[in-house]
Amino acid sequence: MAQLSGIRVAILATDGFEQSELTEPRNALNTAGATTELVSSKNGKIRGWNHKEWGQEIEVDQSLDDADPADYDALVLPGGGMIVDAAVKIRELEAQHNISLPEDPSYETVGGYILNALGFIPRGGESFEAGGNRFTVMDVDHRRVSRVKIAPLNPPPGKALGEVDEPPSKGGGTVPPASARALARERRER
Repeated sequence: MAQLSGIRVAILATDGFEQSELTEPRNALNTAGATTELVSSKNGKIRGWNHKEWGQEIEVDQSLDDADPADYDALVLPGGGMIVDAAVKIRELEAQHNISLPEDPSYETVGGYILNALGFIPRGGESFEAGGNRFTVMDVDHRRVSRVKIAPLNPPPGKALGEVDEPPSKGGGTVPPASARALARERRER
């Protein structure tokens, strides 16, 4: 007899989720008798991240716009991205995880790249997008970024994590300088 028979579970995800964080709970829930549906803001298929590479595409069962929360008994939220020590050298990040960051003589580590891109010492939780990834500062130790989460943005089909057509520009890619200055000013006022 299935323990979860009659239970409907929504799995909410979009491109860039950690594949095992979606497939393993989904398989366990289905095995236990639950009915799972993949709900996404994107129609068709979404692509997960499988360690260092983009994983398989998975068919979306229900669009977020059409999903009714009252139809479900539970919700699964798979994570995405990886957390790296900010002391990792830029070249090691590329060699080990296929994530390319622009090289600059003013920094050689992921933490140095983050500080250069933002233009100020961030607090935990601050993030920006560059080179096809979202960089989120997880921990700051005094004046040093110590851990960073790197999560892929929507991948073009067939691209690996961090692989982009154009490298981000020096100084942080898509973080507009005015936005970085505004964040720094807001932080000083607190």
